[in-house]
Amino acid sequence: MALMEIRSLLSRSWIRCVAVVLLLTAFTHFEPLPTAILDLDLWWHLRGGDSIVAQHTWPHHGVFTQHVERPWVDYSWGFEVVVSALYHWFGLMGLVGLRVALEVLIAAVLLVFLHRMANSFWQAWLLTGVGMWAMHHCLNTRPMLFSIVFFATEVGLIFEARKRASVRPLWLLPPLLMLWANMHIEFFYGIVVLGLLLAVTIVQVLLPDKCAEWFHPVPRLRLQAVAAVTASSLLASIVGPYGWHLYSVLMDYARSTVPYALIMELQALNFRVPSHFVLVLTIGAAFFALGWRRTRDPYKLLLLALSTVIALRMNRDSWVGAIPALLIIGDREPDPMRERQTSWRGRFYFAIVTAAGTCMMLISVAWDQRINNNLLSRIVALNFPTHACEFIRAHSLPGPIYNDANWGGYLIWKLPDLPVAIDNRTDLYGDDLTNRFNLVQHGLADWRYDPDLNSARLVLLRRYVQLANVLYHDQRFHPVYEDYFSVVFIRGEPPLRASKEIGRPIP
Repeated sequence: MALMEIRSLLSRSWIRCVAVVLLLTAFTHFEPLPTAILDLDLWWHLRGGDSIVAQHTWPHHGVFTQHVERPWVDYSWGFEVVVSALYHWFGLMGLVGLRVALEVLIAAVLLVFLHRMANSFWQAWLLTGVGMWAMHHCLNTRPMLFSIVFFATEVGLIFEARKRASVRPLWLLPPLLMLWANMHIEFFYGIVVLGLLLAVTIVQVLLPDKCAEWFHPVPRLRLQAVAAVTASSLLASIVGPYGWHLYSVLMDYARSTVPYALIMELQALNFRVPSHFVLVLTIGAAFFALGWRRTRDPYKLLLLALSTVIALRMNRDSWVGAIPALLIIGDREPDPMRERQTSWRGRFYFAIVTAAGTCMMLISVAWDQRINNNLLSRIVALNFPTHACEFIRAHSLPGPIYNDANWGGYLIWKLPDLPVAIDNRTDLYGDDLTNRFNLVQHGLADWRYDPDLNSARLVLLRRYVQLANVLYHDQRFHPVYEDYFSVVFIRGEPPLRASKEIGRPIP
């Protein structure tokens, strides 16, 4: 009797509405909202969006840097325009709102498709929560958030098409790929997933007897329709200011090796955070689900295997493995008796009430954490060289500047009149230049012969890096500003004497 009462309670719309609101806002408890503005690359994206909006053109060379001769493709220009608009409308609060909105959208997309796959609200709710936890370490304020939304949508549409044995849902993919390709370079994952579907479909058509013998019967999509969708998606992906040059960027990334050795998020999982363990358990559960159901679906097997390799190889792209794993776990045969069907009007009202409740919850969280533009500005100053930049601007210190690589993006935005020596755009600088800067700044190469440092009249570094320590003893450079984590040097006799008090150099 008690079990029946619990089931009756859990089936009530208001209970499910509250559950969805809690699910869509749960990420606010993982870490404070202000962390949305701490991503190192956010600032050069912001400056890039401002430049595109102001000049009504797209860059094709190394803008904002001293290496202006290098060709460059701004493959995330769409994201940058969005970031620029939100910043000018709402200040730093707009950037926090963007990440919050995209995280809510990721959870909502997963919940919708998992509900359709599992035909069970509470199973879909639980799987979505697990998935958001597994991907939590990937959710920084960067264009990759759009990639996660688009990838989840694409994989969900493919599973829906195969479940219904209809290619109709796939025709949403060409416009999705066109938008995706102008937001982020990882649209290539969408092309790979769609190409895998085409390859499996071709094999099923060419070897029908062998497929019937090797694999369990699976819904077969018409080859001509899948090929047409794939071709249309490929063409759609080159509709933009850079056209087919996006694929040349992908080839450069494939040949590159240095960033994968230097940048921690491009390396394999280190299992220092709980979400890494949740991710591996989720992927393992997906393989177990395929075996338990005795499923030998070639597409699911290949998709899960390929996405697992990507997820375990690269920390930043763990979401590529989590999303297919979740949909595979949730995908099962429909059971009409399992869920009570509701009318479209009921679903519409449910969505409206849930959206309103989610907005109210997020506003309450922001109010509780006292989030405003003044607080966010102070947080930025505690994590980036804001005071050092203000000192440089106040005293009109001349360039060229030599800077810390991780601060390059922030300097692009904060010091627009001083092109940086380097930033984190590794596709722009290439392996040789990126590796040289890393070796010099960490004292692993002879800094006396570095051409960028020798041509610099101004140096801004982290206070405790090895290069800063040796420059204190170099007679060519003199410290003129110093605070708790940054130091400014100038070449030649200093007009000011160094001070350890923030923003107060001693004459």
